[in-house]
Amino acid sequence: MKSSNVILILFMFCVVFFASELLQTKLLTNANVVNINLEAKLPKAFDEWKLDERIPVIDASQVGGLENLIYSQIVSRTYYNKDNKRVMLSIAYGPMQRDNMQVHFPDVCYPAQGFEILKGYEYQLYIHGQSLNAKQLVTKRGMRNELVTYWVKVGDRVVNSRFQQKLYLVRDGLVGKNPDGLLFRISTVNETEGSQLQQEFINELFDSISEQTIEFLVPGVI
Repeated sequence: MKSSNVILILFMFCVVFFASELLQTKLLTNANVVNINLEAKLPKAFDEWKLDERIPVIDASQVGGLENLIYSQIVSRTYYNKDNKRVMLSIAYGPMQRDNMQVHFPDVCYPAQGFEILKGYEYQLYIHGQSLNAKQLVTKRGMRNELVTYWVKVGDRVVNSRFQQKLYLVRDGLVGKNPDGLLFRISTVNETEGSQLQQEFINELFDSISEQTIEFLVPGVI
């Protein structure tokens, strides 16, 4: 091989290397830095709901493995009302969405935990009178039926599928941005009255938190 060709090849490798390093630096620089502390911002009691102190509360420091790398904040709580009805709340936040460090969808996580997904469909939630396209799953494990409602935030938008998630990640990546990601999930054991109970829970929870926190959890509602 001619020395000129070797030099050209080495030059191209250098260009690719420095371009990738520059892009990575730009992605890191453009990552959303959020100062909202979910554990502090979410009330332990609101309206007629109270935190069930008997059930351990999970945060990011208690989670190991890959989840600890994906999420910087994890809040997992169970609330009950005066009728002793319970709603389980889980919020997982990751400041950077790239490669395999992306928010996981419940339709993947639940089967991994031994649940069978009986049904899955888009579901209209309402937050401050505005419609939100969420997802709802009817799941089953043994004798336990659990109704799961969730949405996923990528940057400043809500996505309904892993395809949309990847589409927006690619789109943002092309302009040097790396959005954050958030999973908001609530679930109830009783499917029959679950949807109404969950909507009531959402109404009362979002009436009790600040506009800044609402915008962080579901952009564009305020």
